[in-house]
Amino acid sequence: MAELRESSDVWTTGFGFTWEHHREYQKQEESTRKAESVGREAPRPVRVAAASSAGSFTGLVRRTRVRCDVSVGAEPYWIWPFTGLKPLDARELARTLPGMVESRCCLPGLKMDGIIPVIDRRAIPPRRLFEIVVVLVAATAAFVPTSPRIIERWFATGVYPHVQRVLTSASNVLPIPWLDLLSTGALLWLGWTWWLALRPGDERRVTRVAAASRRTLVSAACVYLAFLLLWGFNYRRLPMASRLEISGSPPSTGEVVGLGLIATERANALHARAHLAGWREPVWRDEALQRSYRDVQSRLTDAPDAVPGRLKRTLFGPFLRWTSVDGMVNPFGLEVIANPDLLPFERPFVTAHEWAHLAGYAHEAEANFVGWLTCLGADEPAQYSGWLFLYWQVAGELNAKEREQLAATLAEGPRRDLAAIAARLRRGDLPVLRRASWAMYDRYLKANRVESGIRSYGAVVTLILRARFENDWRPVRRAFAAPAP
Repeated sequence: MAELRESSDVWTTGFGFTWEHHREYQKQEESTRKAESVGREAPRPVRVAAASSAGSFTGLVRRTRVRCDVSVGAEPYWIWPFTGLKPLDARELARTLPGMVESRCCLPGLKMDGIIPVIDRRAIPPRRLFEIVVVLVAATAAFVPTSPRIIERWFATGVYPHVQRVLTSASNVLPIPWLDLLSTGALLWLGWTWWLALRPGDERRVTRVAAASRRTLVSAACVYLAFLLLWGFNYRRLPMASRLEISGSPPSTGEVVGLGLIATERANALHARAHLAGWREPVWRDEALQRSYRDVQSRLTDAPDAVPGRLKRTLFGPFLRWTSVDGMVNPFGLEVIANPDLLPFERPFVTAHEWAHLAGYAHEAEANFVGWLTCLGADEPAQYSGWLFLYWQVAGELNAKEREQLAATLAEGPRRDLAAIAARLRRGDLPVLRRASWAMYDRYLKANRVESGIRSYGAVVTLILRARFENDWRPVRRAFAAPAP
């Protein structure tokens, strides 16, 4: 028998065992074990002495076998005395929980006579204990508030950058997405598990369904914890406004229109030169875009630079087309998935936006902000892509009259490119699926503590207007924004 080293090995409510009583209990258990080894009568009563605030008492706890599953042996018991509560039917509990036995115990000091269920710790398999712990930890991580400063210091600028560099570098080697492999394996496992559970054949179907439900729940908890530890905790980091010099007042409508006019002016000026130079393929290998990406990161944080991700096509490309999704990051492989229908002048900004997610900026407005800055620091084709994106975002924040006035300032070239983007979106659009998908994504963002949901995309306009910039649209960082060492 393993030596009992502390009183916490026995859990009680209302009274506790002292060390001396444990030693007495161990001696009696050792005697019983020796008696069993030579074939003597077993089980025999074991006398347990304990102390309480109302005086000392002794009780008899008889070791027995429950449903021939587990015999309560020499390991320390877990004893749950339901004192002061309605007595429980220990026999019913024994039919539900393997390893639970029942005995009556007199408590002279407390003037009570209750039924005490006794559970052998060995009756709970380690795997079941692991499953319980995983589900509880996942539930705690989902609902218990976390400190943004702790997340910023220890995860977003601590552990995560090193994890990202390893996983993204590894995923860049593989031309196909890890997302396809992982999701296909998960779907096959889920389908096989539930096929086995629901197949007809015998009276154990209910038991199989319960086991499949348990495995599905535990698997979902493991996936959620992996999501948080690999990328998801970035949703809980300090907001971008905490690391930049930001004006306190919200932008006015006139300021929003003014930003839209700047975007149209830059798009008009860059259109011809951008189309003449063309867009490099693959865009993720564009050295100017990568260099600007590193420069933007160094201006926003002291964390190690994130590794740019390779743009990959996925088996779920039709789904991205049907739902009008331009791209996404696989949080389990930290890789970039792109819509296969993206036009050349869209790809630089979409790439920079997804790279911002890889750098730990999970909030969509912040990813738009970082992606836009990355494009502005690269060559002219990427700059044009960034300004075209900003025009689109500003136009979405205006009413119909203001949007019409802004559109009147666009030259013919940018107007054609915007019409081509709109045609691409309409060509593969399935309205019912798109609305359902974006509604689900809205709930996903809110579940990850982005209160504005999908409206957070447009918040980049407010962030740009409130941030203070130096020359060439370089944001000014707060002096105390760096995390403490």
